[in-house]
Amino acid sequence: DIVVGRFDSLISSQSMAVPNGTQRGVDGGGQPLAVVIPYFDTRLVGQTNPFSWASNLLTLTLHANFELSPGSNITIAGLSGTLTNSTGALPLQSNPSGHVAAIARWDRALGQLVVAVTSTISFRNGTLQLSFGLRNGPDAQPPPRTTLAAQIETGRVDAPVAAANLVSTGQSVLGVPSGSDPLRIVEAGFEMVWVGQSNPLVGASNQITMRARPAFDLPAASTLTLTNLTGTQNPDDTGIVVGSQPVGAFESLAIWMMSTGQLVLTVGSSGLARGLDHTAWVMLRNGATAQSGRAVAVHGWSEAGDYDAPLRTTSADSDAAVFMAGVDGGALPLMLFAPIFAQRSLGQSVPFAGMLTTITLTLQANCHLAAGSRLTLSGLTGAATPDSDSLPVTSRPSAAVATTGSWTNDSGQIVFTLAADVDGSDLPPCDDPAFRSLHICPASSFEVSFQLRNPAWDQQAPTVTLMGEAAPPSGTFFGPLASAACDAPVGELFGV
Repeated sequence: DIVVGRFDSLISSQSMAVPNGTQRGVDGGGQPLAVVIPYFDTRLVGQTNPFSWASNLLTLTLHANFELSPGSNITIAGLSGTLTNSTGALPLQSNPSGHVAAIARWDRALGQLVVAVTSTISFRNGTLQLSFGLRNGPDAQPPPRTTLAAQIETGRVDAPVAAANLVSTGQSVLGVPSGSDPLRIVEAGFEMVWVGQSNPLVGASNQITMRARPAFDLPAASTLTLTNLTGTQNPDDTGIVVGSQPVGAFESLAIWMMSTGQLVLTVGSSGLARGLDHTAWVMLRNGATAQSGRAVAVHGWSEAGDYDAPLRTTSADSDAAVFMAGVDGGALPLMLFAPIFAQRSLGQSVPFAGMLTTITLTLQANCHLAAGSRLTLSGLTGAATPDSDSLPVTSRPSAAVATTGSWTNDSGQIVFTLAADVDGSDLPPCDDPAFRSLHICPASSFEVSFQLRNPAWDQQAPTVTLMGEAAPPSGTFFGPLASAACDAPVGELFGV
């Protein structure tokens, strides 16, 4: 009403102009007393590594029904169980970039991260991603309850965005079910580790084999360390050759430390998958003295960036009851056995001067002798047989040795080679019919015979020694059988 005197003048009612469009990201938000409750309608979170002690990158994907103006902040809370010290400058990455500060305020005791908004964030064009790194704690834990809240800069009194639970992406990470849950932490390790060997004979080449089944995935560049492989002759080596199965499961070179018996393997580019067996092997040379099997353990590190995750130390299984090379327990890693000739009798057929005589060696080793093993008789001096690289040799069983040997007359030495595997021990696997079908397993001994011509003069029987070299299943170093004098038969021959 307008007062003009005795009678007021009326101004008719009219609709006010109301602004259309958005205000602070809210459609129609400029209309008087149009009110919405701000909230994040997308608040996904995931992590890259659930292993204890490891570096871990957490990523949030956010969307809201409002916009964040400069001076606002975003708060993530409940991030408990970390080793990252409190700081006002925790590095922060964002996508799209340029809307939040490059560092955030981190409080370890509260498990809280506060992110400062530096330019307007509108969610009309998509989501905002925030990524930051923390170091997982040492103890396994279920995922803590994590929340997301915000304060919207509006002037004298900021508008709060109530805390709401973050939602995990629920993915498996490094073979850990739901390993993307924020700060779900597990201990990395193995379901099974087995270590064995191919040859227990002292001084010989010996393939050490490890078979490992990880409890979770191990990424490329992770390392596995076998310990207590002591009793070898291999010097320290930063490039010992490694074989693996599947091919490429481990890198082709490893680090070897003789004094501590440590072998450090590096996981290949394909990584190791959880629940699957992965095999690696190296060739070592056994030490020169006998010893009991070694108790081998495996530990290591799972590659994780700045801070790798330690792998739980696991004692390796081994085949204690398995006979290897005819040696009881010979499959135990670096169980070393000194082979000897338990029987080594030497006789001849004719004792007369100038005559051909058949020399017969009857022998038995206390271990398995593989095809390719070499036996050397020395001291058969005085013979009149020219040197020969193909002196005829016979054996019983007939296939035990090669049909010729190498004879040197001056030294009275003959070298002959086993043509088949011969097990001279009284132990399994010669008790196994299947093994006997593929190997020569005499009940007590085997014989080797060859002919020499006696000297034209009288002489006393020389002292003859026998030594041997047991061929390894693989590798270049034979296992020495110590030199020992041969026993001579007792009694007369042709009245002599």
